[in-house]
Amino acid sequence: MLQSRPKYLTSPPRRDSGLLEQLREPERRIQRNLKSTRNVAARLRSTFPDSGKQLTPHVGQIVDVTVTSVQTYGIFCADDDHTQVLVLIPELSWTASFCSCKQFANVGDSITVKILHIDDESGKIVASIRQIFANPWATDAFREGRRYTAKVIRHVQSADRCNNSSGYLLELVPGAFVMLCASDLALVPGDACGVEITRVLPDARAVTVTLTN
Repeated sequence: MLQSRPKYLTSPPRRDSGLLEQLREPERRIQRNLKSTRNVAARLRSTFPDSGKQLTPHVGQIVDVTVTSVQTYGIFCADDDHTQVLVLIPELSWTASFCSCKQFANVGDSITVKILHIDDESGKIVASIRQIFANPWATDAFREGRRYTAKVIRHVQSADRCNNSSGYLLELVPGAFVMLCASDLALVPGDACGVEITRVLPDARAVTVTLTN
């Protein structure tokens, strides 16, 4: 007569349901996180349908450009797309302080400009520095005897406003630059410099300054 097998050989082993749930929980958590990430991405795509695409330049936009060529009459620059940007000499400053753009910038300089016009066919841009800021001539900003703390922009080896002697280009107020004739000084770009207005010619948009102590 055959003996019956032990119960542990004929019945499948019991599984610990609590242990299985613990093992499956990390996988469920990953699936929930993936679903949440997909939902966030979908909302971003619906809110910003053009995200990831490069914005087209438009009139009035303020952009940073790099100087590629400096001529007497204007400064040629390029943006990140290598689009040509031209800033003519009247658009450099609200004040007339130099007769050549070569006294204002060098190749490789980074400047900030405001787009005034975009050619439909070539895509070339005409821009301005001064029009980023309010016109100081519309206020009582320039008066003889008024003192300012100007910012040193650069040293100019031969400045026409200084009888072709050396001078320093200063930013008197935002968007308005003046030439300080001072061949015996050693100023550093970025430094603050105290000046006093000694002459104002509104019709010529000219302002003359001298150094204060």
